[in-house]
Amino acid sequence: MIVLDSGTFKHVAGSGAKRFVRKHRAIKPYPIGSTAGPLWAGEECDLQCGDRIFRDCLVIPTMSTSLLSEGLLSLYEPFWEFTRTRHG
Repeated sequence: MIVLDSGTFKHVAGSGAKRFVRKHRAIKPYPIGSTAGPLWAGEECDLQCGDRIFRDCLVIPTMSTSLLSEGLLSLYEPFWEFTRTRHG
């Protein structure tokens, strides 16, 4: 499952996205906060969904769900726009 998330600072590739992973690579590990507590991310990859590629996603194999950052999408990806109201 891939979820659009307004609370994540970077795209995240979970274990459920294995078939979409491209260019899996090691990075300098750094701590991140998650709902499960602190985690160390030491890998990143690109996710390819059809003809769209989401670059530099953190790889967190202990999460099954993947997250796409609404903030990054609205800043760097063409044609992504999000509207928020007090109802969501």
